[in-house]
Amino acid sequence: MTANVELLTQAELCIALVGEKWSLLIVREILAGRTKFSEIRQALRVSSEVLSDRLQLLVRQGILTRERYQEPGSRTRDRYVLTTAGEALLPVITAMGTWGQTYGHQTANAARGCASAASSEA
Repeated sequence: MTANVELLTQAELCIALVGEKWSLLIVREILAGRTKFSEIRQALRVSSEVLSDRLQLLVRQGILTRERYQEPGSRTRDRYVLTTAGEALLPVITAMGTWGQTYGHQTANAARGCASAASSEA
């Protein structure tokens, strides 16, 4: 029983650090090779402000690092690279994708059904 409690506590810590929607989606995009701010923003269709905030948070948490780069004729910019801790999220994101593919539609349909039932009872 103690092992289960410890595992749940560690899962809670993980969720607290990276469980927010945009953080996980940003990590997913970087895992897919999109490391520049503009690439991530375009892929996620997220506001610059939200993306900037989440990238800074992920850097402070040690999940990403910033790497400077400069394309010819352009100013110096940052590229975001996963740390070892960030790379270790690959199986987590893969498992979430697998779960979503297997159960996501039925769970979403059930949730819609509950919402419809609740609104018709009101």
